[in-house]
Amino acid sequence: MKRTQPLVAMMVSWGALLALACGATSSGNEQHGDAGSGGDSSSVGGGGSDDGPTVTETPLEPGSCGVVRTIELPTLSMEPNEAVTRQGTSFVLRPWKSGEQSSLLHTYTVDERGRNPRFFEAYGSTNDVSWPAFLSEAGVALEVFVTRGEGGGEDSFESRAWANPNEPPEARGNILRAPWRGTNDVALVPSLDGKRALFALWPVGLSDPTVAVIGSDGARVGEAITLSVPTTSALCTAVVPTARGGFVSFVDSNHELRLVELGQDGELVRQASWPLPSAGYGCPVFALEPTGVAFLLDRAEADLPTDKGLYRLDADGSVTEVPVTLPGEALEVAMLGDDPLVLHWSPQGAELSRPARGELWPITLPPGYPRRVPSEPGNIWLDVQGLDTPRSLVLLSCR
Repeated sequence: MKRTQPLVAMMVSWGALLALACGATSSGNEQHGDAGSGGDSSSVGGGGSDDGPTVTETPLEPGSCGVVRTIELPTLSMEPNEAVTRQGTSFVLRPWKSGEQSSLLHTYTVDERGRNPRFFEAYGSTNDVSWPAFLSEAGVALEVFVTRGEGGGEDSFESRAWANPNEPPEARGNILRAPWRGTNDVALVPSLDGKRALFALWPVGLSDPTVAVIGSDGARVGEAITLSVPTTSALCTAVVPTARGGFVSFVDSNHELRLVELGQDGELVRQASWPLPSAGYGCPVFALEPTGVAFLLDRAEADLPTDKGLYRLDADGSVTEVPVTLPGEALEVAMLGDDPLVLHWSPQGAELSRPARGELWPITLPPGYPRRVPSEPGNIWLDVQGLDTPRSLVLLSCR
C-alpha cells in the first residue's frame, strides 16, 4: 500500500489502548473559542475554567486524508467521564449530576469549530436510578427514571424535562413498560439533529427488548416498539443515532444480528435479521451512510487472527458485503461509497487508509484513549481522553 506523508509530521500515541510510549504534539492554525456560559443557558456555579476550547486546524492537500481539526476542551471543575454526542452542529457532553442528593444536573456544549461553549445547569434531578440527556437544538434537558410496578408487574420508565433551567422539571409521562432488575442494558441516545432521542431497553433474562422515541419536549412520540426475540438474551447491544431517529442493534441467541430503524415519529422504518458469518466474539462497529448504516465486523472464529469485513444494510432490509479488503487492525470506518476511509493502527502507530485506492496516511492523535462519536456520514469524530492530558475532539476526514 502506498504511504502518503502528511503535511505535518508527528509522533503517535494511543495511550493505554496500544501501549505505545510515544508522545504527541500538534501544530497548525491554533484558535481559542469564546469562553463563558454564553447562549441562552444558565450557569449555577461549578462550571469550567476561564478559557474556552483550543482549536487546531490542519489544512489537507486535495485528495489526501488526515486530522482536519482538533478541539481541546477546557478543564471542567468536575471532570465527568461521560460520553460526547454529536447534535446539529454541536457536541454535547452527556449530563452528569452533583450536589446534595445529586439534584444538580450539568451539561456542556461546544460547536463543531470549538466556538460558543456553554453550560446548562438545572436543579431537580432524581437521586434514584435514571438516564439523562440534553437535546441541544431543542434546548431541553431530560431524564428517564423507573417507577416500580405494583405486585411484581412491569415497571414504568417515566420522563421529566427542563425547558427552563431556572424552573423545576415537568413530568412527561410514560416512555415504556418493562421489568427492571438492575441488570438490564439501557441506552438513551439523542438523534443527530438534537431534537429527539431514542430510549432502548434490553431486559436480559426477563423480557423482549423495547425501544421508543422521545420528542423535543421530553415526552414519548408514537408508541413503544417491542422486538420479538428467540430468548431474552442479547449481546452487542447498541443504539446508532441518525439525523432524525436511530438504529437499535443487538445479537440474539440464534447468533443473528438484529437491526431496527425508528423514524422521527417513533415509526418502524425498517428491520433486518442477519446470521453472523461465524461464532466469534466480535461486535459490529457502525458507521452511517446517506441512506442507511454500514458496519465493520471481525468474522474470525474465536482465538483465530482477525478477519475484518465491511457490510451495509440496504433499503430493503437486506445485508450485503462491501467489496473492499480491510486492514486486519481496522478500528473505525467512514463511508465514502464503496471506498471507505479506514482508521487502523500498525506498529508505526495510528494510520488512515483508502484501501480501494491503495493509499495510506500516518496520523497523530492526542495521547489517550480514543472512542468514536457517532456522527454524519463521511467523517470520523473521535473523543480522546487521557489520564493527565486535556480531553480532545478530533475530526478525521478527506479533502
